[in-house]
Amino acid sequence: MLLYILFFIIKLIVSSIQQPQQQCNCQRQYVLIGEARSNLSLIQVYQSNSIRELRLNTKGTNTIESSIDLDRPLDSVHQYANTMMIGLIWNMIPRHILIIGLGAGILPRILRSYYPLAQIDIVEIDPNILDVARDYFDFQSDSRMNVIIHDARYYIRTSVKKYDIIFSDAFLETDEGTPYHLKTVGFLSELKRIMADDGGVLVSNLHRRYSDYNRLRQTYSFVYQYNYAFLGKGKCNYAILASVNERITYEEMLSRARHLQDIKRFRFNLTAEIIKLEIEEQWNKNSDVLKDSVALYIVDTQNERVLQYDAKGTSEGHIVVLGGEGRGDGVNQLENPQ
Repeated sequence: MLLYILFFIIKLIVSSIQQPQQQCNCQRQYVLIGEARSNLSLIQVYQSNSIRELRLNTKGTNTIESSIDLDRPLDSVHQYANTMMIGLIWNMIPRHILIIGLGAGILPRILRSYYPLAQIDIVEIDPNILDVARDYFDFQSDSRMNVIIHDARYYIRTSVKKYDIIFSDAFLETDEGTPYHLKTVGFLSELKRIMADDGGVLVSNLHRRYSDYNRLRQTYSFVYQYNYAFLGKGKCNYAILASVNERITYEEMLSRARHLQDIKRFRFNLTAEIIKLEIEEQWNKNSDVLKDSVALYIVDTQNERVLQYDAKGTSEGHIVVLGGEGRGDGVNQLENPQ
């Protein structure tokens, strides 16, 4: 009991000292310094003093996608990027990392600074995002920082690689946040297939304010046996960590975080991110899971074509065993009729 009381006291203190999330309508005076247009989006770059932002404004939302402090490029402007690093306590020395959604390349840059030998693959559907990241945010790709311009669903269906950590941060300018086909039972099952057998984990940036959050949270619980929610600033962003092979107690999370902090000397406090864990997380467990439609259409941007898949299971046509705590504890099955 004393441990949990201490937990909530520390959590309250950390919440009170966190920096507020950067907003478009803040006291800073931002100036438009560049933009790129495509069939997919209108991308704009704004700057105020040392803060530079990548915004999506296709639908007039003026939504901040990524931000960087040019004076401190390895410090996260938005807290969620630090929170997503929690995945490292499941795999402290990742060799293969997959990131879904490039943005301005902030998360890959931070990961590269701490893990220079890791192979980092980034899947981004919009080639203009890559151009903007290079031109305005000094993002650089190389033999160990590989950007794949493709729909993430297509890449994951066809990938033969296994990843120690997968970071999912794809984003749309709608009240759905993550593109629908990147949050269904089928997609999460496909991610499970490419997770490393000896401790692969998935870390997703979700937004509770979106209309389908309860269904999405139920879907994660349906597919993954062990999943945890870490609450971001303003009780809006959640970093959902999903694992197949390993359940970790809160005390073990803290111990691993302290150990990794001592080794890596992060520019943020990893232990402070751990105490954001929602011990008694609440969502509507009567919600339906998110499923693919009868046919799934995926954009192949490299070859300018649209691909169609049967979307009731994995592309291999095998039975998918789903081991989530939310529904059935590993006895559920979703069968592909192919």
